Amino acid sequence: MGGTIIYLDSNGMHRQDITELLQPFGLVVPFPTEQSFREVMDAYKAMPHGGGLWPKLFVLEQRVAWAEPDPHRVQAPPEVLEGGSTLAGTRCYDYLRQVETGLHLPPSPVIVYHDEDVPDIETALGARGISLEDANVRVLEKNYHTKPHELLDLVRRLLQQQPR
Repeated sequence: MGGTIIYLDSNGMHRQDITELLQPFGLVVPFPTEQSFREVMDAYKAMPHGGGLWPKLFVLEQRVAWAEPDPHRVQAPPEVLEGGSTLAGTRCYDYLRQVETGLHLPPSPVIVYHDEDVPDIETALGARGISLEDANVRVLEKNYHTKPHELLDLVRRLLQQQPR
């Protein structure tokens, strides 16, 4: 199918599995932290129209660390310090939409992939102006009940909705 899929990954335990699962749909590029996600969005932002390389799908886990443990890491912005790792996926969604708007790109399909213990995900998304009525946003609970085929089916449906 071609194209790139960005995967914001929470802890790396299943990174290999998810990457292999999504590989038939395109090149899967995992990012382990909110900081690394923002850095790649900034790189796209520096190129006109994202350099023509804009990803075709984003899978954003909800709970993600700001940065890898490192004494030289960049200090987290105030909204990260205030909201913590639990809101990282929604902050990355906001950042993604800001970059798309700045590049005059249509909204990309996004899957918010969350743990079952994230309280009331729909309220958290709604508080940030993210509507689940938006055809380009889907939420999928990630826990031991979530079967890989549910993620695959959702990816397939979102990609089929996109203009060729």
